[in-house]
Amino acid sequence: MDREIISQYTDLKREKKDIEEKISALDRQINAIERHLFTLSEDEKRNLMIKKMLLGQRKACLSALELEIMVQTNEVEEFISHIEDSLIRRIIDYRVIEG
Repeated sequence: MDREIISQYTDLKREKKDIEEKISALDRQINAIERHLFTLSEDEKRNLMIKKMLLGQRKACLSALELEIMVQTNEVEEFISHIEDSLIRRIIDYRVIEG
């Protein structure tokens, strides 16, 4: 386990939360576009469909990043759980996991 990854654990958790918020905002934008498609002209629909597609691509990128972060945080948690000394495990848990 790389010491740098362990030290970044708290930042990774914060980044994951930020990504979740961004994904939620993108979902709201996509839903708003879908609700308004029926009231627009063909040109406006075409433009909004392009925007919807781009928002979907952004969401996919963020979802992939979120998955990568989850893998990294799970690796850190698994590494800590395999430390045999209970005191050391609790200290690391307190300093790294709890921040």
